[in-house]
Amino acid sequence: MLSQIVQDSPQSAEAYFHLGLNLHLKLEFEAAIKTYQQAIQLDPTYDPPYTNMGLALIESDQLTEASIVFKQVLSLPDRSEVPASIHTLAHYNLAIILKRQGETNAALQAVNAALAITPGFVQAQKLWQMLH
Repeated sequence: MLSQIVQDSPQSAEAYFHLGLNLHLKLEFEAAIKTYQQAIQLDPTYDPPYTNMGLALIESDQLTEASIVFKQVLSLPDRSEVPASIHTLAHYNLAIILKRQGETNAALQAVNAALAITPGFVQAQKLWQMLH
């Protein structure tokens, strides 16, 4: 059904995002990443595909590429989300990547940036404790 929506609305970044999300949930990471990229290409200011693409890249162990995507999120206007804004989530995910890469000090800086924006973000608080 989502493929049909994309065919009917080939210029809709939102349609590509939802198709990518569906593929992502099916653990079809490479297809999801390509679909998120198409959504971003259609509308670079539409931020939902960035975060999801970054997560799919992490899940497929493409950490350098994921870092680039989360840094791109930080160049977009921040937008409130639950449990945290997109900038908070970008900093948090960068901290996770840096931790996996063994860069503890840089990870701590990234998680501190997340907590500076959203002090009550529980996942970032837990990561901060792990890094200390």
